[in-house]
Amino acid sequence: MIQNIIVYIIIIAVVGYVIYQIYTILTKKNNNGDSCGGCTGCGLNNHTNDCRVK
Repeated sequence: MIQNIIVYIIIIAVVGYVIYQIYTILTKKNNNGDSCGGCTGCGLNNHTNDCRVK
């Protein structure tokens, strides 16, 4: 019985995590229009490495 409860908790946690990740992907804000999506964690946002013609 306890094994079933643990399995259900794991399944609920995985489904919740997947729903959260889908939500964050769909609501990601692209502040300045580059391919980094507004992230300033590295130097790639200084380059135009996306496919759009400027």
